[in-house]
Amino acid sequence: MKKAVLAFFLIFSAGAVFPQDRASLPEEYKKDFIEIDYSNAQIVDHSVYGVMILSLDRWKNWLIRSSIIAMVFATLVILFISIPKDNELNIMLAYAITGAMFSVAFWETLAGWMLTRLSQNLYGTLIMAASILMYAAFYVSLIKIKKTDLSFSSIKESFQKMSQMAKEDPRLVSVSGLPGDWEKEDFVK
Repeated sequence: MKKAVLAFFLIFSAGAVFPQDRASLPEEYKKDFIEIDYSNAQIVDHSVYGVMILSLDRWKNWLIRSSIIAMVFATLVILFISIPKDNELNIMLAYAITGAMFSVAFWETLAGWMLTRLSQNLYGTLIMAASILMYAAFYVSLIKIKKTDLSFSSIKESFQKMSQMAKEDPRLVSVSGLPGDWEKEDFVK
């Protein structure tokens, strides 16, 4: 029912607003017509969404997106390299950056997959190969931060063990220095 009403409205309103012959229009309105060339488009009659006009140059947009994703990945690698891994906060930040590196590499994979779906197999496989290199860089950075984290935690544990193993004489334990700590030698009394 809705389609019939819509079709009726479109047929009669389009005829009233846009007359078929340009000759009956004044000169000032003749130049306002826009002509669209569909030679570089694909017209799809979808059963759910209706008629869709898709550009055949969509693959160029995906190629640009994948290059932007690669630049973001390079920025993350530079950030990862430049962070000193000498305290726990920087190590946590490095873990977060490696997680972001993984998700960016996954986005690059999806961009390459979309290029192959748009019949640009050469670009798609090149982008997927670049994403494999991104996964390798992610893995190397994760292993590096894990080694740094393990060495940092082992150094911390060794200092804790040294402090526990050093059995100090209870007489040498520091005191607060208030009167009454050394009852026998307290000169204030």
